[in-house]
Amino acid sequence: MSLNMVILQGNLCADPELRKTSKDMSVCNFRIATNEYRGGEEKAEFHKVVCWDKTADNVNSYCTKGKNVTVVGRLQTRSYEDNEGATRYVTEVNANRVVFGGGGNGNDNGKSAEEALAEFPDV
Repeated sequence: MSLNMVILQGNLCADPELRKTSKDMSVCNFRIATNEYRGGEEKAEFHKVVCWDKTADNVNSYCTKGKNVTVVGRLQTRSYEDNEGATRYVTEVNANRVVFGGGGNGNDNGKSAEEALAEFPDV
């Protein structure tokens, strides 16, 4: 058995970017920052996240820079060719669930990490 599951809680680094595919499906890209504490020092990690359909629409409608979110999804690596023809690789979280937490700008529901994760019965 193999498992590809990611759970992150952090703050949006910028406002999300929503676009539509040629088949009118919503896709939203955003980045979140998480913090790690080691030896009394804080280190930030930055994660690219993509979500689709209604999740994408909700993230775009209710999330802004600084908003705290919990993301559940899977890691995905994809490749593309840049303008010079070189192959580039991107690893991102393909989110199937985004829960809006406390902190940040507006529309907060004040959920703690534990409350947000309780909404995921399979975790």
